Amino acid sequence: MKKLIAVILSGAIIFSLAGCGRKKNLLYEDMTLLTADIEKTSVPATDTSSMGQYVTNLGLDLLSASRKENPVISPLSAYLCLSMAAAGASGETADEFAALLGGSDEALGAFGADIREKLENGGENGAEFVLSNSAWTDSDANILESYLSRLASCYGAEMYSGDLATAKAKKAINSWVDDKTKGLIPQLLDRELSENTMLVLINTIYMNADWASPFKPESTKKDTFHGTKGDVEVDFMRQTASFGYVNENDTDCLVMPYKGHELYFAAIRSTAGLSPAELLSSLTGADLSRLLSAAFQSAGREVQLSIPKFTAECSLDMTETLPALGLETAFSPDLADFSLMGTGEDGMPLYISKVLQKVKVIVDEKGTEAAAATAAIMETGSGEPVLPVELCFDEPFIYVIFDTSYYSPIFLGILENPV
Repeated sequence: MKKLIAVILSGAIIFSLAGCGRKKNLLYEDMTLLTADIEKTSVPATDTSSMGQYVTNLGLDLLSASRKENPVISPLSAYLCLSMAAAGASGETADEFAALLGGSDEALGAFGADIREKLENGGENGAEFVLSNSAWTDSDANILESYLSRLASCYGAEMYSGDLATAKAKKAINSWVDDKTKGLIPQLLDRELSENTMLVLINTIYMNADWASPFKPESTKKDTFHGTKGDVEVDFMRQTASFGYVNENDTDCLVMPYKGHELYFAAIRSTAGLSPAELLSSLTGADLSRLLSAAFQSAGREVQLSIPKFTAECSLDMTETLPALGLETAFSPDLADFSLMGTGEDGMPLYISKVLQKVKVIVDEKGTEAAAATAAIMETGSGEPVLPVELCFDEPFIYVIFDTSYYSPIFLGILENPV
């Protein structure tokens, strides 16, 4: 009997639907485009104002659990990926998703549609922000049309079908991710999928935005960064300009706007001797959102800034962290209930076996380019003049890329040792 393995990747979703008409896809050899055959429905209006805090909570928990050097994650990408899986959950499994993500499937779908519209439509003057979703299914998959319709309607998922246990399928999926992330994540799948693979769900996030107040390259100078591995000489960008800045509870928070988009970069550090990890552990999602909001509202403070340019890349395995956060039955072959998603061959049920993410962030004088892809693998089984604030981020610090719709992090990282 063939086991069903579903891979859910933040940014894309791939599905196979028995009985639907097949259309030739000219981009990916041996893959059939199914998107046009999936009927979309309207997304009900739902209050999603509180859901940004759950994105933030998830991000803090995932980053705190990382043991990588220079860890960086995309809380939003992970959240949307898990939301797509939640759309197929029922019973206790659905309850656990709701507790972790902060809403029912209806609310999660409404948030997915809302955040995509706000972020993608907010750019101008060359700023880019793209959320992409797709679904890839093997011809043996038995995925419910109602589930596919949900993904297409709420997440705008592209859908493909073919024999996934081939080198061509691996190439097609990696090419799709490479294209959607503009080459920042050229390979999401490191090896060919097994013959048991039935479903791959993918979500990617890509952004490329210039600073509203760019740094002059001629002002960039070498200086010492006091990293966790010792002192190192790196390029520091410098400028004096008006930014958002607050110091609350012995914590500096600097906010810099990007040009032509409601996106912002925040650098956060303790002024009481706490490491970034210790500071993170002391913050709740509500604390971080309030800090970002306060700094944003304080825009106009003159700051004499010195901050390193850097590139950060990270791969994160969330497989152990998510059950510890309460998403337990979804990872259990005996207890998981994804009956609203469908089944494998012969009605075998599905469960999540692994959740992975890859992220890359590049920060320089011009602006920021960043991308993320998240994957969940599912198998079948049983007033007065103020002097400029001098800020030199020459020790490890936390950084956040966020939007002001929800004050929740799109990207969240710790710079320990610039590269």
